[in-house]
Amino acid sequence: MADSEKLTSQVPTSTPSTAADEKKSPFSDENKDSLGGSTTDHLGANFRAFAAAIRGKALAKKAAIRATSKQAVRKIGSTRPLHFASEGAVAGNSLLPRWAYYGAWGVSGLAITADVASKSWDAPADKGMHTALYWTAFHIPASLVVPAYVIHQVVHGAENFVKKNSFAQKKLTSGIR
Repeated sequence: MADSEKLTSQVPTSTPSTAADEKKSPFSDENKDSLGGSTTDHLGANFRAFAAAIRGKALAKKAAIRATSKQAVRKIGSTRPLHFASEGAVAGNSLLPRWAYYGAWGVSGLAITADVASKSWDAPADKGMHTALYWTAFHIPASLVVPAYVIHQVVHGAENFVKKNSFAQKKLTSGIR
């Protein structure tokens, strides 16, 4: 007997139907596909494939964002004038609103952090932490403390000169009306 005849000759006997019989199990023979697998297995496989595709796109997007972020960090770190924005804040301390003063210090800190990060990324893997510590120890005094102190002293000296010298007071106030 051929396979097709065997399938058609097997007819299930009919039994009285109940409410429990009408609720079909996902694992019943009626839910089997032509390959013998359950259609719920295919549904799960489709969901897993969909999740993997989304995850792959998310990982690709994350890698692209990471690459773009690294480029931005390198660009900010290599822009040397940003390292010295705090010196402009120190010089204009009496003229600037507090948000601009602290914002300039924040820009300097961000630029220095970006420079240290890019230098540590370029370092060999075993020297990354040492490179970061070295450049941090260099930048804090060289880009923040010493220039801010020097500019503060110059501004303070100029203010004292103007207060004590009547000639300077006349010249500076005569042009302002």
